[in-house]
Amino acid sequence: MYTTSQDIATGQSFGKIILIGEHSAVYCKPAIALPCTAVKTQVNISPAENGIYIYSDLYQGIIDDMPELLHSLKVIIHATLLHLNQEKASLRIHIRSSIPIERGMGSSAAVSTAIIKALFHYFHKSPKKQELFHLVNISEKIVHGNPSGLDATIIINQTPLFFKKDNPMIPLNIQTKGFLVIADTGITGRTKQAIDKVFWLKKHHPKQHHIIMSNLEKLTIKVGKDLIYGNIKQLGEHLSKAHLQLQFLGVSHPKLDSLVKTALHYGALGAKMTGGGIGGCMIAVTETKQMAQHIATQLENHGATQTFIQALS
Repeated sequence: MYTTSQDIATGQSFGKIILIGEHSAVYCKPAIALPCTAVKTQVNISPAENGIYIYSDLYQGIIDDMPELLHSLKVIIHATLLHLNQEKASLRIHIRSSIPIERGMGSSAAVSTAIIKALFHYFHKSPKKQELFHLVNISEKIVHGNPSGLDATIIINQTPLFFKKDNPMIPLNIQTKGFLVIADTGITGRTKQAIDKVFWLKKHHPKQHHIIMSNLEKLTIKVGKDLIYGNIKQLGEHLSKAHLQLQFLGVSHPKLDSLVKTALHYGALGAKMTGGGIGGCMIAVTETKQMAQHIATQLENHGATQTFIQALS
């Protein structure tokens, strides 16, 4: 989405959520991810007199003085300007995002996408999808080292995906009418620590690891069918069972478990952690928006720092 007003250009992008398959996807099992329009990033660009200036919640000032934490943004801005043959441009770049950072919701890819869109439109151009993928992945390699490409694919295409490592990503035609409540624990996810725990289990208890991975694979396939055929109640049951498997892997967190129990107690059809784990976010499934709002309120009353409601279809 693009808008312009005189000398101002705007680019927008949205987040993503892993519905099921986190961690098992690392071991060549399938996973399902959805675009999350309940959270978004918006970037506004306007002219500056001399240099490039960044305005965001994390930093305000000239681009050359950005902290190491934001190095990927600095790189993506310069890479995009180089791509556009506008290396000497002087700009004010305002970044506003409601996507929680380091919660497995695609914050880094969404911010990069919005920046690239805004820069292209500022110079009266529209990026092709392959250009977006190429540029976003420059940033993602800095943030994640060896990204799967999932975040970029979901955020750029805004399409639910069934994916499996080293296989083509398959779009899902979701027919299930229902809602997801996404609740933030307020604790930064620790993806690397969680991945290391799962690897330790594989090394020292291979049989247990194999059983859990097999169970998650079966549940993911069932969830895919639930989404396609509109089985909202079974969807909830299968997601709750997946959370139990993730607990067995040791990648959940007491606060995640507490919020999952709260959601189920107040009427959710199912609930589980989402993303890397050991912090981060959880999700709950409901049949109606009214129930989703009720559960969101209860989750905030029981420790969630913020909640978002997302339609499934």
